[in-house]
Amino acid sequence: MHPARSWSVGAVGPSVETWVGARFTCINKKVGGQKGWRLPVIAELASLIDPSVAAPGPTLPAGHPFTNVQSLLYWSASTDTENATLAWLVYFFNGNVNSGSKAGSNPFVWCVRGGSNADAY
Repeated sequence: MHPARSWSVGAVGPSVETWVGARFTCINKKVGGQKGWRLPVIAELASLIDPSVAAPGPTLPAGHPFTNVQSLLYWSASTDTENATLAWLVYFFNGNVNSGSKAGSNPFVWCVRGGSNADAY
């Protein structure tokens, strides 16, 4: 059984330009007095995708509780194992998962709390 995780209701816009900045955005996040937020690993972020939703998305299931989700790229905490300068991203326009430069891709940030990967932070 996986520990419960909570997603932030709203995504953070593309004001963060780097992967490291995205991680710090989540680490420093405080909602309702609660800290402990982190950038999700790629499996967590990709688990939000509903493949039955066609582009232009966002590719989320009907009735989802999230706000401000854009049909754009979102950072994950996962590094591409073949190239450490790249991190995995989810494109909520069409549900694709790709890697992009950690140095300046400018994706959105969507933070999560708890879950089985919480100890990575």
